[in-house]
Amino acid sequence: MFKTPLVLSLLLSLVLVSGCFQSSDSHPDAVYLGAQLGVGNITDQVAKAKKSFSPEPTIYSLMMFWDELFPDNIASHVLKRGGILNIQWTPQLQDAFEPFSLPEINEGVWDDHLLSWAKAVREYEYPVFITFAPDFNQRASGHFSLRDPLRQQQAFILAYRYIVDLFRAEDAHNALWVWQYNVDEANFPLIVTKKLYPGGNYIDWMGISSQVSENASVDVMYDHVLDSFKEEIPTKPILWTLHQNVPLSKGQESVRRSLSFMDQKNTKIRGLILDFYDGYRYSVLKEQLKGSKFRSDRDQIQNTLTR
Repeated sequence: MFKTPLVLSLLLSLVLVSGCFQSSDSHPDAVYLGAQLGVGNITDQVAKAKKSFSPEPTIYSLMMFWDELFPDNIASHVLKRGGILNIQWTPQLQDAFEPFSLPEINEGVWDDHLLSWAKAVREYEYPVFITFAPDFNQRASGHFSLRDPLRQQQAFILAYRYIVDLFRAEDAHNALWVWQYNVDEANFPLIVTKKLYPGGNYIDWMGISSQVSENASVDVMYDHVLDSFKEEIPTKPILWTLHQNVPLSKGQESVRRSLSFMDQKNTKIRGLILDFYDGYRYSVLKEQLKGSKFRSDRDQIQNTLTR
């Protein structure tokens, strides 16, 4: 049971960005800025992001290993600072480099763990993005990737659906599910990636991630993404993550073009997460963000995040 009208209102709005999504004329005001949190003191990182971003982030992304517990304290802290948590939940154990066997999920091996998560999310009450196996299609990844996607296709889809079904059965409907793939050229071909789409009923948001480089920017990739998923994307808002893996001095033009694209074009992108959490880039990033028309007030996120 939800305890306050505010919770109901916020959840209803977050559930409407996925379903009342036909109207795109609210862009760019309906685009929410996000920050990727790294390793270390999360409280300090949230404070630094709020100070360094302009406007302040609304979405905070956090990578978590599969066997970790739901981060109650972090979620509460983000909530108090006016944000929403995006948990990038990778199917890899804390003490093991290789991922565990995906069939273990739908065979019930992890049911107690999943029930614990579902209960924690339900009792948290506020919306939480959960991105299961982010960037699963990368050939090389610092966390999880499918070594042989076509062979693991059925196991991946069954595991994904099993998790979502379990959360819904436990009334954890404030979990918003993100299916995130990486669009960089070095990954598995798109025809392979699409075979791991679990279906529209199991996706609230379409997640896209890409690397910032001297030549790559969101505007270059956006039309390709739309064309590749023309059947799925019209009904799903997009949460785009930009990873910074080169000195920002080399990627400044790419970032500038990406931000300008968000401001000027009527896109289906409703959230932009910037993975620039390593401190020294903040001052440059803030300059890039000046004048960008991102919305940061959480009250209005209800009108954007619904399904």
